[in-house]
Amino acid sequence: MPLAPHPRLRRYISHYWLSRNSSAGDHRILPDGCVDLVLAAGHDLTVTAYGSTTAPGTARVQAGHHYLGIRFHPGQHRHFLPLPAAELRDRALPLPDNRGLIATLGSQVFTHPHPCRILDQLLLDWLGHYPAETDALDRWLLHAPWKSGIAPVCHAFGVSKRQLQRRFQQRLGISPGTFLTIRRCQWLIRTLTQEGVPPLAALAQDAGFSDQSHMTRTLKRVMGVTPAAAILPDHDVAFIQDAMRAAP
Repeated sequence: MPLAPHPRLRRYISHYWLSRNSSAGDHRILPDGCVDLVLAAGHDLTVTAYGSTTAPGTARVQAGHHYLGIRFHPGQHRHFLPLPAAELRDRALPLPDNRGLIATLGSQVFTHPHPCRILDQLLLDWLGHYPAETDALDRWLLHAPWKSGIAPVCHAFGVSKRQLQRRFQQRLGISPGTFLTIRRCQWLIRTLTQEGVPPLAALAQDAGFSDQSHMTRTLKRVMGVTPAAAILPDHDVAFIQDAMRAAP
């Protein structure tokens, strides 16, 4: 279940999640443009950064382990993790426990009755020492419309396509086109799982695809499902990016 961060952190963090005594298995990871920081407590404490993904993947969950995660809004991990976004793309990167914010995290967060409040305090203290600055692109990413094109985004920020590409690679590790495709596929999943779905050909046109086949190929490539079978399985581990979560 998603757990809300402190109000002062909500411009940076979508939510926390906690899974105790997890069941073993492989769990699906879906693209959403976000980075997750995951603490796992088993025999040892490990910290892993899950970067923005461009295709469906899986993550192995160990039986009996505890997991605690921070889901950053698109581009916002940069204020807390000393890692280039491009280095994280399509990767799960184990992090050393003696660098930056990671050095302040420990196994005590799992034994505390309210572990997310521990995270709140650690992150607020971090921002007190290292203030974070956000800009218009951050605000757009937070509320990015699914039905948008690259040209209007360039116009809104007064930049060229090359400049926009560079900004997205620096902050998200993926291109503007990839990010907008992910948004479009998230909208498709939500629409396809509701009642009264329009004909697929009409849906493809409304979503901006050239035809139904184009929509089907894109949805399969990005989310691993087809329009005819768009129901995604539920997961008991919340760091699995959920394409059915409504966009902000």
